[in-house]
This record gives sequence, structure tokens and C-alpha cells, in this order.
Amino acid sequence: MKTSHKSKGLLLMGLGMCLLSLGDVLLKLLSSTYSPFHIILMRALVGLPFLLILLKRKQNFSEIFQIDVKVQLLRNGALSIALLLTIYSLSLLPLAEYSVLFSSGPFFIALLSVPLLGESVSKTRWLCILVGFIGVVIALNPSPYHMIQFGGITALLAAILYGTGVVLTSLQARKTSSLVQIIYHAITCIVVGLCGTFFIPIPISLSDLPYFLMAGFLYIATNVTITESFKWAPTSYTAPVNYTAILWASLFGYVIWDQWPEINLIAGAVLIVGSGIFMIFDERRQDYSIALESQAQIE
Repeated sequence: MKTSHKSKGLLLMGLGMCLLSLGDVLLKLLSSTYSPFHIILMRALVGLPFLLILLKRKQNFSEIFQIDVKVQLLRNGALSIALLLTIYSLSLLPLAEYSVLFSSGPFFIALLSVPLLGESVSKTRWLCILVGFIGVVIALNPSPYHMIQFGGITALLAAILYGTGVVLTSLQARKTSSLVQIIYHAITCIVVGLCGTFFIPIPISLSDLPYFLMAGFLYIATNVTITESFKWAPTSYTAPVNYTAILWASLFGYVIWDQWPEINLIAGAVLIVGSGIFMIFDERRQDYSIALESQAQIE
């Protein structure tokens, strides 16, 4: 793969992380007025028509029926609950703190890939996972005088469920396109949102409609941008850029809410990001070694 292509992939992933953080800003703003059910419902209602238009332009509608129903139910159930928890934790936590805790997702993905995908995890990666979790504990800052915030627990639960959804997504990656999987996630959000809003009736203010429209637009733009980045560069190459979301979250949190990360959060972020990037490079090194061995056997 050409270097120029990889650079384009990196730029697209960086843009995707910026859009993702902007989306989190809108979710946090809306969470002060509306329940998570209202937010995921309105965001999905705005985004679904655009997703269907993209599907019509890129491929046949018949693909939308060629899915593994059981896996999709599990995947979209996990991702929808993760989104509900994400919005709830954003209503309780500063943006940067949420971003640091949610960035522990790759460690849960690595753990879940063992039983669900049958992948092996090297000693180095186990060490990275351990260091990452130590970073999570430091970021949470538990002590006899400081109770762990409920928002922190929900952010971690969201990361675990998101990791589960990502692993299940990879199970279906060869059978179902990413666009179709996003569409089913949007449909699931609409169903879950309708069920929740039935019990928590809150009228939508017309003045808030622009925020919901922007949230829906960012939902589509983020997914399309990140998916497009994978076409230009390998996932292992763009993965470290995911952690730039913490920088964006810190910047937006400071500018909008005058919130700046505390020392324990910065220390935890250093361990989480450092071990995460080291784990990515270790995986890349193993893939390179396997490729060299295969080439040697052919020769």
C-alpha cells in the first residue's frame, strides 16, 4: 500500500475522531434536557434516511436481508445499550474524563477476541492490557475519601459493551457490509428509543431540533469518514489516531465548559494511551514476522 494512501487514511481517521468528539459535545448538551432514549431515537431518525440513500447508491437493497439475525441482534443490542450508557455518563462526567475511560475499549476488545474470535493474545499484549487497566483505576481515582463516580462506572460499562459490539461486527465483516451494519444499528436505536420514550414522555422543543439534526449529521459523517479511512490504510496503521479523541475532548471541554483534566486523569490517560499504542505496534510486529515467515517458506 502506497505511503500517500496511508497518509490519506490517517487524515480521514483523524477527521473522524474530531467529528466523533463534536458528536459527544452535542450528546452532552442534549443530555441536560432529554433522556438517552430521546437522544438515540432522534439521532437515528435523522441519520437513517441518509444511510438508506447511501445504500441505494452503492449497492442493491437485497443485501439488507442477507444477515445473520442472531449475531445482529446481539451486536446491535450491545451497541445500543453502550450508546445509552455513553449519553448517561456524558451527563455526569466532564468530557475529557469520559473520553479517557471510554478509550479503554481496545483492551476489552482484545480480551473478548479470545473467547469470541478464538484469537491468541501474546504475553506482551496481556502486559499492555494490565497496564491499561491500571491506568483506568488511576483515572477513576478510588480512595477512602473519594468514591468512584457512578458516571465513571457507566463509561466503563459502555466501553465493555462497545468492545463486545466491535468484536461481533468483525465476525460479520466478511458477510455483511459496514453500511448495512450501521443501518441495522440505526434501526435498533429507533426501536429502543421508542420503547424508552413511551415510559419517559418529554416533548421535543423546536428550538432543539437543530441540535438533533447536527447530531444525526455527525453520526453519519463520523461513520462514513472512519469507514473510508480503512480503505486507504490498514486498521493497525490508523488505530493509534483513535486516541486523538482524548485531545479533542479535552479541548472542547475546556472551551465550552471550562473543564480541564485533573492530574490523576492525565496520569491514567498516559498509561491507557501508551499501553494501547504499544499493543498496536506489537500486533503490527507479529503480523510482519508472520508475513516474513510465509515469504521464506514460499521461496
